[in-house]
Amino acid sequence: MKKISADTTFAELKAMVKDASQERTPVGKSLIKSEEPILIRVKEGIGTVTVYENGFFVYSEEGNHTARAVANCKVMKYPVVEGKPVEVKEEDFQGLPFPIVLSQFGMVNLEDQKKKNEGYHHGISLDDDELRMEESLCVPDFTEGLDREEDIWEKRKMLLPEIMEMLTERQKEIAFLFYGEKVTQEQIGKLMGISDRAIRYHLNAVEKKFKKVRKKYFR
Repeated sequence: MKKISADTTFAELKAMVKDASQERTPVGKSLIKSEEPILIRVKEGIGTVTVYENGFFVYSEEGNHTARAVANCKVMKYPVVEGKPVEVKEEDFQGLPFPIVLSQFGMVNLEDQKKKNEGYHHGISLDDDELRMEESLCVPDFTEGLDREEDIWEKRKMLLPEIMEMLTERQKEIAFLFYGEKVTQEQIGKLMGISDRAIRYHLNAVEKKFKKVRKKYFR
């Protein structure tokens, strides 16, 4: 059997793990605490994807967990855009590395859970006002109305070299394109084959790194 790695595609992973599509989905936290053998655990963006021998995976992010059967990852649904829900079918993402695919399903699951539990219906529920402010910096597409946001761009562009070592490879790519080259989120998504939602998550993680170093230069 081929060894699973972070480069294994979703289609390859699906063929390698147990089909748990007809089984009851366990609670994410319970699966983590169980003695179920782990096939692989991969850091993806600000979250972690853990694939288990029983055919389920858990996506974890900032203390929150959600579980799903790998075999049930068939249609990726996103919020309404211009009046229509966005759906990405399996044939469009089966060739992507599985951590990207499973993290997308995991992020959508977590957001759905947060909406149900907290009644938060716009964006991602955050723990405090400061994090909410940081997310607001990366959710808008700053390439619209650059004159108004020029100061934000220039400060982050100046700090890019200093934070690069703190970022994952994917975050480096997105940060370079977004802040260094002023490529829009939509264009980055097309270039990298990932959703706008994933890009916002990665940019949020990058913003946290900016926060750590910006006090050296700005009040």
